[in-house]
Amino acid sequence: MRVPSISSNPVRVARVAPQQDRSARRLAGFLQAAAELFAADGYEATTMQAIAEPSDSSIGALYNYFPDRESVAATLRQQYSEDLQSRVKSLMVESNNLSAVRFAELLVDCITDCVQDRPAWLNLVAAPIPLHRAKSARKALRSTIADAFRGKNPFLSRQRALLAANVAVQIVKGMTTLSREAEAKSRDLVAAEFRKVLTSYLQRALCEESERNRSWCKSPLGALMTGGEVKDIAADKKVILVARAIASPKVLMLSGVGEGNALRSPGIRVIENLPDSKEL
Repeated sequence: MRVPSISSNPVRVARVAPQQDRSARRLAGFLQAAAELFAADGYEATTMQAIAEPSDSSIGALYNYFPDRESVAATLRQQYSEDLQSRVKSLMVESNNLSAVRFAELLVDCITDCVQDRPAWLNLVAAPIPLHRAKSARKALRSTIADAFRGKNPFLSRQRALLAANVAVQIVKGMTTLSREAEAKSRDLVAAEFRKVLTSYLQRALCEESERNRSWCKSPLGALMTGGEVKDIAADKKVILVARAIASPKVLMLSGVGEGNALRSPGIRVIENLPDSKEL
């Protein structure tokens, strides 16, 4: 007999924690079957009976783990969310060596890779499941991103960095929503457009707060000696550096542009890590 659905807010995930390998394998089999069905047929068309059949287990065994379809979907969404958070946190660790452009590219790629690895994700995001992530988990992810932003630009206030992190997360959510609505063949185009949006936002948002951070933002900053007086100079467009074969690489490296390890050794802050420049 079917166990009554308990779809009150929030939906509960797997209600039985597997204690043995056999039980863990059975649970994994149910979740794998559910993910394939959610990806192929959608959330609404998937039934508990259909989830149980591929695993050669009775539907009663499935109900030992999940009270209803909503809890199966909720468990998968929780797993996907934890996987994404892990990937994003790994990216944050590397963020100090990335330009704003490259950071935006990799953050978008992080999401699109997750979607490709988890084909059921987009259908589950659209499913009417009242699943609520813990506020502490949402706050921790945004705090991690904000810390990465401040690591790249120490002139950002904590409040401004958190705001930038929140906006970046919302931009990524917008990409996910639009990707879900788009045809599969158009999703690469959606991702490309959101890379532009996120890149444009980060280049501006992370370059605020102080004139001193302009070098981090890659607006060329230097000094000009005129009549015995030293003046700061800055440019909003491209600058051509002409100092011949030896001096040009030296100026770039002293400015923080070059092979990361070579710059860090004498204490130079890395503005742009160029691994291939080591041989210059």
